[in-house]
Amino acid sequence: MSYSPVAAGRVVLSRELSDFLMDLLGAHQRFTMYPEGHPLLEPAVRNVLRRLEVLFIERETISLGVAPNQLLISGIPTDPNHVVLRDLASRLHESNIGAVKFYEGVTAAEMVAFLRVLSARRAAEEAPGHDEPPTQWPHIRLFPLNYDHLALIDEERDPDAEADAGDSWAARLWLTLARTALGDGLSEEEAVKADPVALARAIELRPPDPDHDERILQSLTEFTDAFRGRGRAEALALQRQLSRMVGALKGATRERLLSMGGDLARQKRFLFDVSQVMSADVVLSLVEAAASAQGRSISPTLLRLFGKLASHAQKGPAALRTRADLVFRQRIKQMIEGWSLDESPGVSPEYALTLERASGSQQRIDDPVFVYGTEPERLIRMSLELGVLEAGTRRAVDLMVERGQVAALLDLLEDLRSDDPVGADLRRMAFSPFTVNRLLNSEPVDWDVLVRLVHVTGDSVVGILLDALAAAKDRKVRAKLLDIVGGMGPAIGPEVAARIPGAPWFVQRNLLKLLGALPEVPGGFSIDDCLAHPDPRVRHEGLKILLRDPGKREEALHRAISAPDLPTVRLGVQAALEGGCPPGVVPALVTRIGSSDVDPSLRAAAVRALAPVEDPRALACLLKLTLIRSPIPFFRRLTQKSPEMLAALNGIAAHWMYAPEAQAVLALAAKHKDFEIRKAGIPHAQPTGHEARPALPRVIM
Repeated sequence: MSYSPVAAGRVVLSRELSDFLMDLLGAHQRFTMYPEGHPLLEPAVRNVLRRLEVLFIERETISLGVAPNQLLISGIPTDPNHVVLRDLASRLHESNIGAVKFYEGVTAAEMVAFLRVLSARRAAEEAPGHDEPPTQWPHIRLFPLNYDHLALIDEERDPDAEADAGDSWAARLWLTLARTALGDGLSEEEAVKADPVALARAIELRPPDPDHDERILQSLTEFTDAFRGRGRAEALALQRQLSRMVGALKGATRERLLSMGGDLARQKRFLFDVSQVMSADVVLSLVEAAASAQGRSISPTLLRLFGKLASHAQKGPAALRTRADLVFRQRIKQMIEGWSLDESPGVSPEYALTLERASGSQQRIDDPVFVYGTEPERLIRMSLELGVLEAGTRRAVDLMVERGQVAALLDLLEDLRSDDPVGADLRRMAFSPFTVNRLLNSEPVDWDVLVRLVHVTGDSVVGILLDALAAAKDRKVRAKLLDIVGGMGPAIGPEVAARIPGAPWFVQRNLLKLLGALPEVPGGFSIDDCLAHPDPRVRHEGLKILLRDPGKREEALHRAISAPDLPTVRLGVQAALEGGCPPGVVPALVTRIGSSDVDPSLRAAAVRALAPVEDPRALACLLKLTLIRSPIPFFRRLTQKSPEMLAALNGIAAHWMYAPEAQAVLALAAKHKDFEIRKAGIPHAQPTGHEARPALPRVIM
């Protein structure tokens, strides 16, 4: 994680956490859109599990808190303007889920069950209140909606509150600590009322005893485990009592307790746990003691900074309290990580560098991005000029992406030589699905930059763009995405075809539009399910694709012209008009021309498509539209003028003028008083009268 001190308090999620969130979002969307057993669900689950494996290298659990319009991942709030994350947070909040916790060892079956619950759960289906969610798994746990769990909420704290003796878990923990310090013969009532300062004095007066110190540490560990599953307001009274007890201990006693026999790994775990659940002043005093016990020194300036942050976190204004507490705990954690990485025995510099590169969330306070928070572009330029690539350069790339400076980043990297090793490494980072995700979820989307980025990233982002297309609610956004994905060429075909079966109708329609824009449909794809879809818009796009198959064109025309929805009828008529009408489609076309539910302009187009077909049924239809028959030739006359009548008359003159039945119609048209009828009835091969174009005069050069 990177933190810029001059960027208005912006905290930037590490690439690993961001990738995990994006893959979790993509998997949630797919489970929402596709039915159980769909082939696209398994790869989505596999991607999420792979991200978790990377995150679990440096941590044992991953917490996901839920606020009405944003998420908190490992205590870091996401951007409330991030459209998709905001939508997921809103869904979880409405479903009475306040937090999700992932433990190391999550299996594919657990993740599938978890995603299925998220996609199926709806607020209207849940009982009111804040009960524990009924569905849990060994390595994934859901917590009910409880505002005490959220770091974003400023709690009104009662300064006089103490531990409630009636609270069984609090009383039990305090009883264990009191008996460890004062003696096992202490009664429960006396233990609950034991003064924290008296406990500290008893611990100090006791002669050094490793077993006794181990029991004290075990009691403190039980406190941290209990706090982790409860709201901050609920645990606040015990936190204050612990603060008083630890504050009353002398420095030498705290160092003795935290020496832990020189076990650095255990010290690290204990301090990490303490830094997440105990009050800021307790954390600071314990970290100082641990540093002294390990022979490390903390600069006085840094201690003063930590002290100020701790003071603001506990006594500052409500608007600053949460931010100060968050930053304090982040910096303490980073400092402890720095101790472990730099000074643990047996860790070579090469291995340390490998760990640093493998974990993008490991950000030290001497990181160049931290020092030069406002100038990541300058840092990247310097790295390119010097040919040196360090962790700070990578974090600068992430920071530019997070700040929306993707256009400037592209300008920096696009024109570099292909043989530049530093440039190649940075291009792999910048021209990635991570950056595309960030662009897609910004408001407004910079479409010009997105097109440039997609051009250089290639087919690796097809899935991300299709996920965004499926989730987009704005018609203009969908149109832009269709243009971008459609311009990527035939390579998108297999991915698009694989997503169609089982998808919602609006997703299927858009995917079929993309397939229809490709030169050919991917092999193995069957359009039959789309043609039988209950939604006419899906059938419409499916027929567009079927019309391109020469072997099935007649079937497609028949289906389209006979369809109950007029847009599809228009599609079939237009296709017959432009590409020719096979004789087998004549009955369907004649039926459609005679139906009253079709507007005159569409009936006229159907007549023009029917006229060239050499079939007696076509001529009979044209005559019926133009001539009122009578057994007495003198009483025969033309039908009333209409778009379809003029189209039929023009068709007879163009294609049936030598047929005996057509001669009477053309003769009546030639003598008609209406100019449009006379013009429509003129045989195309013999233009006569004043309607014919005059010959141009000959010019002698």
